[in-house]
Amino acid sequence: FLPYKIKTVSYIFKVLAQEIYSVPSSNMDENLKNFLKDLAAKNRLKYWSSYVMEGVRDTDSRPQDTSLDGAVDVTENPVHKLLLAWKNFLVVVSKMQVAELKLEDGVKEIIVVDLLEAIHAQFTGPLTELGHTLSKTCSALYFTLVTNWMSSLKSWSPIMNRCQDTLVLSMSSGDTMIPSIQIGLIGALLAFLQSVRTEPSKKMDMSRLREMLVSVCQMLIQSTRELPSIRDLQTARDTPEQSDRTFGSTDHRLKLQIVICCALDELIHLTESPEVWLPILQEHMVLAALLSSVEQYVNAQECVHYVQTVFTMLVTVAKHDKGAEALATAGLTHHVCLSVTRCYQNMDTNMYQRPTPSKKSKVSGSQSGSWMGVYCMGLELYSSLLERLRFAFLEDAFNFVGCHQDRIQQCLEMARFSLCPETFLEVERTCVFVGELATYSREWRLHLPETLNKILTGILCMNQTFISYLIRPRYLQLILEQQGVEKQLNGRALNRTPSLQHQTSTEDLDHPSRHHLQVQNSMLKILGASFVALRKFTPDLIQILVDQSMDVGEYEPFLGVGFSTPPADQDTPPTFGTMLSCVNIAIRLLAKLEPTKSPQRADQATSQASHSSIYQVISKSLVMFVMENALYLTMSQGMLYLKDAEVHQRDKQLLKRELGTELNSILSGIQRYLRRGGPHSPATGLPQTSPRSGQSPGGPSLSRSVSQTFMSSQEHAVFRLVQEFSKQVLR
Repeated sequence: FLPYKIKTVSYIFKVLAQEIYSVPSSNMDENLKNFLKDLAAKNRLKYWSSYVMEGVRDTDSRPQDTSLDGAVDVTENPVHKLLLAWKNFLVVVSKMQVAELKLEDGVKEIIVVDLLEAIHAQFTGPLTELGHTLSKTCSALYFTLVTNWMSSLKSWSPIMNRCQDTLVLSMSSGDTMIPSIQIGLIGALLAFLQSVRTEPSKKMDMSRLREMLVSVCQMLIQSTRELPSIRDLQTARDTPEQSDRTFGSTDHRLKLQIVICCALDELIHLTESPEVWLPILQEHMVLAALLSSVEQYVNAQECVHYVQTVFTMLVTVAKHDKGAEALATAGLTHHVCLSVTRCYQNMDTNMYQRPTPSKKSKVSGSQSGSWMGVYCMGLELYSSLLERLRFAFLEDAFNFVGCHQDRIQQCLEMARFSLCPETFLEVERTCVFVGELATYSREWRLHLPETLNKILTGILCMNQTFISYLIRPRYLQLILEQQGVEKQLNGRALNRTPSLQHQTSTEDLDHPSRHHLQVQNSMLKILGASFVALRKFTPDLIQILVDQSMDVGEYEPFLGVGFSTPPADQDTPPTFGTMLSCVNIAIRLLAKLEPTKSPQRADQATSQASHSSIYQVISKSLVMFVMENALYLTMSQGMLYLKDAEVHQRDKQLLKRELGTELNSILSGIQRYLRRGGPHSPATGLPQTSPRSGQSPGGPSLSRSVSQTFMSSQEHAVFRLVQEFSKQVLR
């Protein structure tokens, strides 16, 4: 075709794209419908795909259009115009459902392969300015079509292999990366890898995975070397006349690095075995390079999305024993421990509202939230490494606690007043990390006793507050409404005291909002994680029941002897009543999670809708986990008091009487729930056997029907343990 004919065709494709996108199929002109049908039926798209591919491939052999000063005018090149129009047409067709233009899977594969071959051809020789522009457009279109047509690509494996070969060729064709082209190719490769992991029918050879790992690691190291410096980023942002050009370049380099890290993370998931991927990462020194670059960007508060991507990949590596060891060897603590303090240094410490940047901070609001996410991922990373490496990583974990102890205490205190998702996420990750570190409670008490006491006090006070909220749904709803109003009024501090009626009422809400349920779910997650940590600071229940010579002097009780519900208007230390209230909350939630079957209720449909809403937010397994751990802590702390020689006998008798009455009442409620078909116990860490009864109880006991209920299933071992505890210990 002559140049003017190519331009004519490009205008036609451009008009077609605009018509398909703008006009609904039902209102489309009949002539246009017939044209689209012919376009699909006569395989004309195959022809144009081949033509565009040949035009891009042979573009260097054709004379170039030049401007008045003699320079090559890429924008006026007819092949470039045709490629842009072809891109617009295919993007619209791939995203819009056009009944008159149904493309077969084979046609889609041909179009994708032609685009890839056009890109591949550009790297077989020197890459010209026009070739770079055409390849950039082809790469973006290739990525879009692969993601939209993935289910139609039956020959996905050869296409993916060719994509990898093209990437390797692009690396060898020059001394530097070409982000504008390679982003689309890596993105398409990532899409293929994700489809392999999510679709069981797709398989990949281990040898091919190794080859991809090597290629991706080589690209990652080269891309890391070419990451923009802190000065480049600041110059691009602060210099208006150079901002667009410079920032575009730095942005492309960062995007390429992010996509490569995502591809490496996906390959690690697919390979599974550290024996395969870890030697390749170590050979190319990937972990050390990433940690070094992350430290620089965190200290400068730049490129938060790249930092988050790297931390996500590091968490994946840390889930394997050998990967965790490699991370520790690569200097994780040296690069991360101190630097992540920058993630929260500029945050406002007002505990009555969500964290916001201070006036002196240059970080935007959205960025600040993301930086707090980086800190939370740092907590997750340290939790994983401590879980895997145990004593070998203990000193590093103590260093982390010592460095961030103020923030840990602050977030535990903040969670009592700021009921926002960001605060809940940070507190949950903090409690998980404290739970891992609590495994070494003796070493912790030896090295950082003051920090341990402060963190434990913070966790106990937070639990007291959460349970007082959960036992009073109307009070919690009022607090959420007030915080919502404050957010609209630019975050003014609380200046209204909830009414006494809301503070004392334990009545449930008939139709709690989804936000209310989400807050309850977050509180339950945090309670579960904190209970796991507290179990490390109380005697093992079976051991203290069986071992009469056990020394309980190393444990200090953290529950006070009291059985009233926790107050909502004052700070008091947690008591047995706090834990028992938590169990009652769980029983109430479990009853709500079961759909009502009573035909006497007139609002049956409304009740079913309410059940569906809570079931979508709060899981039964979470509620059961919290309830079982609360029971465990109650019994263990009770035994600690009963075995303490310094506790007066009169106080022990009071504890037996009150605790026995409360536990029997709870067991009756659990029995009523189990008769309705409650869930199995999710607590794998709880004892699976209970002490055998040697004689009839002399104190509070349950009826024979209750005993038969708990003995009917092996999954109810924890409830049988509570029953035997009530019979044998509290008699």
